[in-house]
Amino acid sequence: MKKIAVVGGANVDIMAQSENEIVPHDSNPGRVAITFGGVGRNIAHNLRLLGHDVSLVSVFGDDMPGGFLMEHCRGLGMDLHLSQRLSGARSNFYVCLSNSDGEMVNAVSDMTLMERLSPQFLLDRTDEINTHDAMVVDANLAADALGCLFRRVSVPVFADAVSSAKAVRISQALDETRTELFLLKANRLEARVMTGCDDLQEMVSRLHALGVVHVVITMGADGVFHSGPEGETIVPSVSVDVVNTTGAGDALLAGTVSGCVEGMTVQSALRLGVEAACQTLAVESAVNPDLSLNLSI
Repeated sequence: MKKIAVVGGANVDIMAQSENEIVPHDSNPGRVAITFGGVGRNIAHNLRLLGHDVSLVSVFGDDMPGGFLMEHCRGLGMDLHLSQRLSGARSNFYVCLSNSDGEMVNAVSDMTLMERLSPQFLLDRTDEINTHDAMVVDANLAADALGCLFRRVSVPVFADAVSSAKAVRISQALDETRTELFLLKANRLEARVMTGCDDLQEMVSRLHALGVVHVVITMGADGVFHSGPEGETIVPSVSVDVVNTTGAGDALLAGTVSGCVEGMTVQSALRLGVEAACQTLAVESAVNPDLSLNLSI
């Protein structure tokens, strides 16, 4: 069991799935569920399910959803002493609309509260973060906050690009700090935004030049591409009956982090990550409550 700090978003998810193919500009019959999510929180949840001690570093709203969200995190065994509930603030919300096959059609992310994860907020916590075995951070943080962490955190740092709208924050922080990032997970669209190019090899080359040691690019059915000091490889995807795609990327990174902190190579750890993603694709929620991995993979 390892100690892992996760710095990132925790929010309330409103998930809507249509019964049939979505008809635009109309009311579509379906199901709506309210759950707890956020990229950072989802990764932390997965890491707890995999048996690690997890410190979640985030901010919470001073409203009813924020209180429920904090209690839920504590109930999962997350340590929240590095987090803060902010007086008068409202919670983060994520609203996702999915088609009948579970594929996301559109989403709205209201993460205004994340602006309060400022460089000073993080500076006050980096000494404790450095007592962990690794840190995971998501791009819901602003570029200057990410830069603060990249400069001050001495344990291996894993980063999630989150979305095409936010991924550039990581490249900006790396460009400004000229520091090293142990591992970045992004999809091809996010990598394109970060590098300004479409060619996979050129994307990877530019990300390495920014300071990323291990570049992990998810490619859907084409698998997961990895480039690092030991070379390049593609971890193939596994056939699975997809119920919901939300949260699969978070599970992939959590599984990969879990393998790495337990001493596996990144290539071997990625196989765990793919397995974790497949288990998550097969359930309705963004986190599979029965997630389990075999470290001998």
